[in-house]
Amino acid sequence: LFRDLEKVKEWNKKEFLEKQKSRPYLKHFRFHKHRLFKEVLKSLHVFHRGSSVKEKLREELHHASLLAEKGLFKACKKLITEAKKTAGEYQLTVLLFEFIKLEAELSRETNFAGIAQADLKNIHAEMDRVLDLLRSQQENENNNAEVFIEISRDGLIRENVVRAKYLKRLYRAG
Repeated sequence: LFRDLEKVKEWNKKEFLEKQKSRPYLKHFRFHKHRLFKEVLKSLHVFHRGSSVKEKLREELHHASLLAEKGLFKACKKLITEAKKTAGEYQLTVLLFEFIKLEAELSRETNFAGIAQADLKNIHAEMDRVLDLLRSQQENENNNAEVFIEISRDGLIRENVVRAKYLKRLYRAG
């Protein structure tokens, strides 16, 4: 299927199916097409893995979860600490929250062994701080969306001076 699809210059499903009548995959074309699509996505994932800080941190989150599942709590804690620092530096708040959540789960998993009350309070305070940050970011996103919706209703404004005047008027009205 992949080789046959690769030969197609411009996609036309009806024409493609007509030309490939004798192919064994045609009987379950939809299934094979979906499977091929998934395999291409997996390949692209492997190709691009580690190409961004966000991807690396997602991978680290997965590794930390695996370490916790295997009972390697010390190594997991170390990985979480380093990843939280990186997530904070790059303002990847959602991932930071995931690492903090995993840290809290790890504390419960180990029955809070070696964790002082103050450490637990610090984890909860950090979680609250990050949740507040996430709420703030979401409010900003909502406000930006509202502004851009208002702008797009009146059409695209290309000149910076006109756009600045429009935004000032819009903010005064809101």
